[in-house]
Amino acid sequence: MIEQAGGDLSGWPVARAVAVVAAAFAVPALLSAWLARREGIPLALLWGLVCAAAQLALVVGAGFLLLGLGPS
Repeated sequence: MIEQAGGDLSGWPVARAVAVVAAAFAVPALLSAWLARREGIPLALLWGLVCAAAQLALVVGAGFLLLGLGPS
């Protein structure tokens, strides 16, 4: 999908770009919460939050490295 748009999301409408990025974060978090549902609602919510936090940490870390702000 992204390769067809030229490798970035600049050619897409803002709503579609936001929806794709949100889905990329929400689907794994919701899937992990759904798989943990047998352990109870609090633990399922915790799994979803941990998954979303791990994704955010990876994105921020990769962004720093790509900008050259990481360890030298």
